[in-house]
Amino acid sequence: MNQNWRRIGQALFMLSVVVLVASSGVSMAANGDHTKTSTTTHHEESGHHEEQGHEDSGHGHSHDDESPTEWLMMIGGLFLLGTVATAPLYQYTNTRRQNFTVSSMHLGVALLALFTAAVHFYLFLDHGELIMALAGLGFLGGIGLFFIGVNRLYLYSVGILYTAVQILLWVNDGMPHVGSFGLIDKVVQVLLIAALGYLLLHQRQHSRH
Repeated sequence: MNQNWRRIGQALFMLSVVVLVASSGVSMAANGDHTKTSTTTHHEESGHHEEQGHEDSGHGHSHDDESPTEWLMMIGGLFLLGTVATAPLYQYTNTRRQNFTVSSMHLGVALLALFTAAVHFYLFLDHGELIMALAGLGFLGGIGLFFIGVNRLYLYSVGILYTAVQILLWVNDGMPHVGSFGLIDKVVQVLLIAALGYLLLHQRQHSRH
């Protein structure tokens, strides 16, 4: 049974990598097309209404027009910072606590949570959206609770609900930034839910024996 669970976990991890890479490509392509279309439209309007064009450019700016390089570097930097900060905590817990087991799936979940937390902190730092900082802290808190030793069944269940609520709120808000990092973030959150679901089922199966 453990061997079967391990194979399922490996398959899920590989599928996560493929889907994440594919979604990144789609998002980058969509962002490029959107930027190109916006630039063309802006030039056409400037040719006929120069003053009106400048006014529309000032008031009609969309965060989806952001350069892919800008948000990739910012989110990537925050993700790297979170990973570097989490590594010593993992090392400390792994050496000081007995019966503390961490699989590759656990590490994958931590990386997914760190990435979506980085996206939320980027929105806070770049756009001043305080609610995004709170949401990011929620994902970091989940990682911290895991290392502290909170009951994993409860932690996985709450993590699934918390992440699902984030997706529903995003859809209800009109799916902002869907042409850039918004799509990647939600794919990561879907993968996070799937991975937590796998860990939840595995933990329940383990608890019965």
